[in-house]
Amino acid sequence: IGDGQGRVGAGMGKALAIPDAVRKGTAVARRGTVAIPMKGSTIPHEISVRKGASIVVIKPAPLGTGIIAAGAMRAMLELGGVQDVVGKSLGSRNPINIVQATLEALRQLRDPEAERARRLGTGASEASTSRAAAPAATTPVPSATPAPTAPPRTPAPPAPPQTAPPRTPAPPAPAQTAPEPTPAAAAPAVSETAATPVANTASEPAGNAGGNRDDAAGSDGNATAGAPA
Repeated sequence: IGDGQGRVGAGMGKALAIPDAVRKGTAVARRGTVAIPMKGSTIPHEISVRKGASIVVIKPAPLGTGIIAAGAMRAMLELGGVQDVVGKSLGSRNPINIVQATLEALRQLRDPEAERARRLGTGASEASTSRAAAPAATTPVPSATPAPTAPPRTPAPPAPPQTAPPRTPAPPAPAQTAPEPTPAAAAPAVSETAATPVANTASEPAGNAGGNRDDAAGSDGNATAGAPA
């Protein structure tokens, strides 16, 4: 199906009755309609598509050439509204493959201006178009009062690295020395001269006592002797 103004579609339906098959194929074709980017009365560039064993080549042609194609390819190009084009099919002549290859070729066609805008960026192209269409403003438009913005947050200074204080070495312990032995005091020497009087003194009373006893005995004897018998 096609409207003759750059839109064409193709579909295939199966049914027991022919009207039902046609209705199904028409519904499929309407859902898969393709828009053909036209450049005057021809296509913008050459294209080649392979579908199964069939190869379809479609080339643009100058004004007044007409549709140089045959079979299913010619029918689709006429329904799409293309007036000047050269088409050729290679390989298999299966009409179903040729129709599907022709539809895919028309779907892959690109408009050069639209493709250039897409590659450069749609935002830039829209901005340039709006600037060219809009008249230049003579009076400046007062801008809205800017909303107060929060002051920037100052990052906290980094904490200084914590270093352990240097360890002071402990003073060495004093060497313990054993006390020197004290020499014992010498005992005083006893002389013989000093010991002799002690002995005499000790024996003196005994001698005196003996002498006294002798004297007593003598006196007793004398008394006995002088006493009358």
